[in-house]
Amino acid sequence: MTPHQQLTNILVESDCHIIQSVYTGIGSRKTPDDILDLMTRIAVAMDAWGWTLRSGAADGADEAFDHCVGRAEIYLPWPHFEQNERRRHPLPVDSPEFIVRPRPTPMAEDIAARFHPMWHKVKRGGQKLHARNVHQILGMDCKSPSAMVVCWTPDGSTGITTPETGGTGQALRIALHHGVPIFNLQRKDHREAWEEVIW
Repeated sequence: MTPHQQLTNILVESDCHIIQSVYTGIGSRKTPDDILDLMTRIAVAMDAWGWTLRSGAADGADEAFDHCVGRAEIYLPWPHFEQNERRRHPLPVDSPEFIVRPRPTPMAEDIAARFHPMWHKVKRGGQKLHARNVHQILGMDCKSPSAMVVCWTPDGSTGITTPETGGTGQALRIALHHGVPIFNLQRKDHREAWEEVIW
C-alpha cells in the first residue's frame, strides 16, 4: 500500500467513526522551514476536519503543529516547559478543547523505561521528556493510541530508530510497537501524500 492510500484509508475510517480522530504531530527541533510550513498546513486541515492533535510543546515541529489548532492534547515534561523565549507562539489557554497536561504520569515513566535502550543512563530531566513522549502516542491513560503520527526526523525513521532520529525516536518506537502508522515528512512519498490530501 502506498503512503497516499494508507493516509486516505485512515481519513476515511475517521469519517466513518471506525477510529478515534486523534493524531500525533511531533519531530525534531531542527525541522527545515519548508517542512514546518507543511506541518502547519497539515494541522490547519486536520483541525478543520475535526481531528485532535497530540504533541509536546517543544520548539520546531511541535510548535508548527500546535500554534494554529483549537483541539489538542499537549503533554509537558514539567510545568511551564513551553514558556521560553524562543517559542514564537504561546499555547492557547482557557479552552476546553485545548488541554495542556503539566507532567507525565508514573505509568508513562514505566512505559518509557521499557522503550528506551539506555534508560539507566538518562538523567532525570531526560527521563521526564521521554515519559512525555509516551502520552503523545498513547494519550493520558497510556492506553489509547493515536490513529497516526506525522513527524520529521533527519533519518526519515518510521519506527526503526538510529542515533540520527533524536529524541523523537522514543515516540516512534512506541508507535511502531502499537501498530500506529508513521508518516515521516523527511520521506518524499510521505510529503507528497500529505500535499495531495490537503490541497
